[in-house]
Amino acid sequence: MSSFISRIIKKCSETRWKYKRYKSNVRIIRGGVAEIDNTAIVKNSDIFVDSSSKLILKEKVRLEGVELFLTNGAIVEINKYSFFELNRNSVRPQYIINDGSLIVGDHTKLACQRVWIRYGGVCKIGNYTNII
Repeated sequence: MSSFISRIIKKCSETRWKYKRYKSNVRIIRGGVAEIDNTAIVKNSDIFVDSSSKLILKEKVRLEGVELFLTNGAIVEINKYSFFELNRNSVRPQYIINDGSLIVGDHTKLACQRVWIRYGGVCKIGNYTNII
């Protein structure tokens, strides 16, 4: 019983509660880094950052209706005025970065169905790019 309670307490401490009002689940495991600008918007999204990963959301970034999973030392940097969105896809977009890096330039729009970066891969998307 005590292990059950300790797991609940651990999950509560990992959860970023301010995003719940926008129907988002944001969990940052202890040791993981999440630098999220105050002007960033995270709506209807699920974000998970494990203990060895890093998420950077710069000013005016918008994540809407996406799943973003960072594991095994992943690094994601989304620069200002960029957004990831559900768009007209019937499937919720997933961005899974496992031991790799995703760097997105300024003023970029991504509405991909699924992006996987693994095995130390690096994906750099330039400024003013639109990928649907």
